[in-house]
Amino acid sequence: MNCSPNWSARIVADGWVSADIVQMGSAVTFKPDTGDAKTVTLVFPGDAQKRQGAKD
Repeated sequence: MNCSPNWSARIVADGWVSADIVQMGSAVTFKPDTGDAKTVTLVFPGDAQKRQGAKD
């Protein structure tokens, strides 16, 4: 995967994004070379803190 610092983001309407694009709220399953498959959901930092039970 190329993690170029020149990538950019665009805001688009729901429905304009194809199913193979990862976006906020997407559940992604991956398998690192060193372990079992794992599924995570892409969230904003504030939402991640709420899910972990952290206080603001």
